[in-house]
Amino acid sequence: MSLSEHVYDSIRDAIISRRLAPGDRVTEAKLASELEVSKTPVREALLRLEYIGLIEADGMRGGRIVVPSVQSIRCAYETRSGVECQGARIVAGAGDDGDIGRIRKFADRCLEAAERGDRVGFREYDRKFHLALADATDNPLLSKLIHDAFDLTSTLRQRDVPAARVRTQ
Repeated sequence: MSLSEHVYDSIRDAIISRRLAPGDRVTEAKLASELEVSKTPVREALLRLEYIGLIEADGMRGGRIVVPSVQSIRCAYETRSGVECQGARIVAGAGDDGDIGRIRKFADRCLEAAERGDRVGFREYDRKFHLALADATDNPLLSKLIHDAFDLTSTLRQRDVPAARVRTQ
């Protein structure tokens, strides 16, 4: 994992936990100091977080953490549905048996965790399932879009609807 990816994950975790609360202003300099890294990986992470919709730019080497809204969650899930459905069509038509087996295994484990009420296990296998689907498309652009859409929806779900039940049906 690159330093930029580590910084991205750290900031995303802070958004989920609300250590960076909705509406909070974040700057490259402050985050770099807190994370004890240079501004470059922070800048890269903030640009990606802005691109996927978790930060709104304010034009001064930083931005604001997005505020929860029904519309933002709806838009995020509609976008994810679109890119993942296309990915599933590609994999169903041209995926190899190894990829399909891995995707099926993650789906089964995700369902098992949900049935046990194991949120941590559910999130782990849910992520593995969706990202395995993305990677199996053999389309780097589509894979990146699916990864980003998954990060957006999972962040919003964990931050804004933390008590949501894991559903099995």
